[in-house]
Amino acid sequence: MSASSKYLDWKVHLFMAGSALILAGIYFNNYWVMWGALVVLAAAFGLRFLPGADAVPEEDVELGSDEDSGT
Repeated sequence: MSASSKYLDWKVHLFMAGSALILAGIYFNNYWVMWGALVVLAAAFGLRFLPGADAVPEEDVELGSDEDSGT
């Protein structure tokens, strides 16, 4: 499996934490928990804009592959 972001693990963990918080906030009808969940989810989204977030390691790049050439 090739990851296209070096922050992928952080994004997944923050998304899971934010999802759990939002569900807990809905269940307990607590707006502070729901706002906290939105902050966590916004932080996960913000990781996209860090430098090098979309960098692909060199070992994942296939040199010389001609998938689009049809040969």
